[in-house]
Amino acid sequence: MTQNIVLKNDEPSLLDDVNFYILAGGKSSRMGHAKALLQWNETTIIENIINVCQSLSNRIFLVSSLNELDFLQLPIIQDHFADFGPGAGIDACLQHSHTSYNCILSCDMPFIDTLGLQHLISYKQEADIIVSKDEEQNYYFPGMYATTLKYSWRKMLLEGTKKMSHLIENHSSIFANSSTIVANNPYFYQNINTPKDYHNASQWIKK
Repeated sequence: MTQNIVLKNDEPSLLDDVNFYILAGGKSSRMGHAKALLQWNETTIIENIINVCQSLSNRIFLVSSLNELDFLQLPIIQDHFADFGPGAGIDACLQHSHTSYNCILSCDMPFIDTLGLQHLISYKQEADIIVSKDEEQNYYFPGMYATTLKYSWRKMLLEGTKKMSHLIENHSSIFANSSTIVANNPYFYQNINTPKDYHNASQWIKK
């Protein structure tokens, strides 16, 4: 069951009992190397995302097969399913987590900010999954995913379900209207998949 909502004000107390996971995967075929380690200002994209998360919590974990991320000195967990895409990354988070909810992010979204994350987190009690949408597409990251999904989510993966849309629609989910977040940060949902994306994002950050 899904529904559309308008985001409400963030509630800092709702940051309790939330883990933060960053899906960092492996090497990107379209980019040619790991997106997480792309230069971003004077650091890397993933370090920028970690800094945002650290302003909200110290419970931060990486999901990755990259040895190159060891320098970040954060706990690293790995997918249990090969070639299953982001659904497998979410499964790894859910199986690992001991908190009620998990804020799961992708390593290729360098423009995320604390305000946008807090808006999503503020709805954590209203559904098992809180993600975003606009008129053109759904945004599954960043998103809130309840740890209680761990059994049904894995069952669907074992049955061969890979598409995020199918995994989402079979659970209690809320699609938050992205317009409130975008009004504060127009680039919040922009991700980087190709060298062209990276070039464009590098130009946007200079504005």
